Amino acid sequence: MAGQGRPDFHLRVIPWSNDVSGNVSKQYNAHTNIYISNANILHQKLAQEYFVRYCSTLAIASSSEQFVALCEDFDENHWEEAYDCELKEQILFQLIPHFLPANNPQQLETTSHIGVNGNHNYRQDLTGGLEAEKESVEGYSALYHTGTAWTVEQTIQCIQYQVWLACLGNREAICEVSTASGIKDKISQFWIKTLLLKSKELQDMRLKRPETRDPQLAGLKGIDPYKDSPVKSLHTYLLGIDKYDWHITSSRWNTLEESIFATWLEYKNSLIGKHFKTIQQLAVFHIHDLCTPLVLDLWKATGELGAFLWMAEILDMEVFLGDLQVLIDNVLDCWAAIDPQRIITKVMLHILIYLVQDIHRFGPSVIFSTKVLECFNAVFQMCSILSNHLSPSHDIAVTLGDMECFKHMV
Repeated sequence: MAGQGRPDFHLRVIPWSNDVSGNVSKQYNAHTNIYISNANILHQKLAQEYFVRYCSTLAIASSSEQFVALCEDFDENHWEEAYDCELKEQILFQLIPHFLPANNPQQLETTSHIGVNGNHNYRQDLTGGLEAEKESVEGYSALYHTGTAWTVEQTIQCIQYQVWLACLGNREAICEVSTASGIKDKISQFWIKTLLLKSKELQDMRLKRPETRDPQLAGLKGIDPYKDSPVKSLHTYLLGIDKYDWHITSSRWNTLEESIFATWLEYKNSLIGKHFKTIQQLAVFHIHDLCTPLVLDLWKATGELGAFLWMAEILDMEVFLGDLQVLIDNVLDCWAAIDPQRIITKVMLHILIYLVQDIHRFGPSVIFSTKVLECFNAVFQMCSILSNHLSPSHDIAVTLGDMECFKHMV
């Protein structure tokens, strides 16, 4: 369809998925939602709910299943027709995914990764291993650098091996392989559990039951989910690095020191991302008498790095990435001096290293933020509440489609 004398446009979009309740009350009404946003618009605009676009919702289908349909729109031969209000003519446009959806649990599902409980506990590389390996000279040093990248082919081989072990009924071996490799695929887990049950039935029938025992057996494309799932500033930096800084500082305070800091910054417990974002920039001016010099250096390094991560525009990518690498190294060096074991026990310190390559690949880290997409859940919830609840997915889609028409006319 491309061409035909009409202008062609490529739109880079950011897909995102979340599990959310269709109610605002405490009663949970489970839905899995897919939203997208346009990476071509000004990055500051990505923080506005107005620019979030609803795709689909289902109570019975996972995000991976819904993304199968969405990926059909990303085909290189798939073009959409539209009318351009500025050009005042018909155009064609094509959707290209900028990076894969995420908050962190969704990234784990997309990359078939087990999460932080595996020996290889980061989805993008093979760094890690057993405790003894990570505490060795080579293993410990490797935690401060990007490692050998996972590939889709390796993941497929690992999943196939787990399925083969399930056919043998070897549950313990599957757990060992999953923990050692870090691969645990959500979809294949259904079939692995089914195969384990079936294998047990067959073994009982062919090995243990005299009437049925077998005499011969009586002795007995396109997207790389690893490169295309960038580091999230909220989970990795604010709720990771900043939280580590806050804990190592505040956990050593006595009641008097806590009251002093509370007076300065109105500190309280149950801190969330926005609190850590404020504290990482302001705390350094108030804690110089409330912590050790090493911890103060850590706050300085963390604050400098944080200022870089929320830049919405990068004028010179090469200079920016060079400075960013230095700031990340400063944070890791401070942690190595304070607590050398922290990078072994807290994977977020290792994950931080990947910010450089992710920003080089996708642009400023502010576009990785999922906050506005989570806020859009409130819009979805109101559509769900006001539906007739007989065909909620259909009603919600129609309501949000009508809203988009209204926004377009306005």
